[in-house]
Amino acid sequence: MDFNRKGEKSMTKTKKRGVIIGSVVTAVAVVSASFALWSTTLNGNGSVTASGNWQVEITDADLKLSSTGASASVGDLALVRSGEKADTLIASVISSSTWLSADQQDLLGTQSDEPMSRYTYYYAVDSTKYDLTDITSITEEEYQQIAADPSTFVVSDHLNMYYRYVTGVSDGTPETSAMTAQKVVDGLLRDTTAALQVMYPASWQNYVLVDMDSHGTWNYGIASMGSASGEETATFTATDAAYADVEFTLPGAWAQYSVTVENKGTANANLEDAVIRLDTEDADQLSLDAPDLSGKTLAPGESCTITVVVEALDDGSDTLDASGRLSIELPFVQDTVEEAPSASYTK
Repeated sequence: MDFNRKGEKSMTKTKKRGVIIGSVVTAVAVVSASFALWSTTLNGNGSVTASGNWQVEITDADLKLSSTGASASVGDLALVRSGEKADTLIASVISSSTWLSADQQDLLGTQSDEPMSRYTYYYAVDSTKYDLTDITSITEEEYQQIAADPSTFVVSDHLNMYYRYVTGVSDGTPETSAMTAQKVVDGLLRDTTAALQVMYPASWQNYVLVDMDSHGTWNYGIASMGSASGEETATFTATDAAYADVEFTLPGAWAQYSVTVENKGTANANLEDAVIRLDTEDADQLSLDAPDLSGKTLAPGESCTITVVVEALDDGSDTLDASGRLSIELPFVQDTVEEAPSASYTK
């Protein structure tokens, strides 16, 4: 029995070894299987940038009136500097060679007895008859026509040279030169305005003063009519234009309103649903003429000028008794972009 117990014990130990060994072999098999899995990682790459800007602005606004029967309430009108050229350049052409004594300084900027040279190409031109917006591009034929027109004020035919130099004052310094030049140009604008009022009482408020000859390239504006108090008939910011109140006193009188818009951005600017209207209860006496603006587009760098005209009408009553308010709305929008698709997974 002892032997059998020992034998049984021996067999029991042998079985336990078999179990342990079997477990080890199984574990090794599992580890070996994990290294046999297949795998692939797929990648996609791309870059995106966004650039561009939206900038549509008003760059100019203007109000022109018929030569008779219309006026704007901006105070006293007079020729005011355009700022294209410095006073020193303008004055150099019309400065008298006569020197004033120190006690004659009050004569600075007034006319001398010295006739103005006929080679002084200063003209006051009726802007309702001639468009001098691009004065450098006029042809010799156009120049001759404007200069010979009876409505054109030839400065050298009516004004003399201006006192500019004073003994003991005109020392040649830039500061003194600028001061005396300003006096001369002030006198030129003052005297030209006064002469226009006398010679062209019905249309003097429409004049501009220019330097103009047949060569064109060197032409420039000197002054245009504006408020002597600094108030303008038309003012503007980047987004709004404002015009002076206009009064009509004769049937047929008109007011032309203009606004210039420039696309300074990098995308097309499309004019969409523009509104130009004259709100009035007196349509028999006030009319509005406006352009068709449907489908208009400004490409980057382009500009356009939109003009509308309001006119007083004769309704047969022999009386003008009307009022109205002009409104201009110019909504610009970008090109239409189709809606972005939704993200998806398909197979």
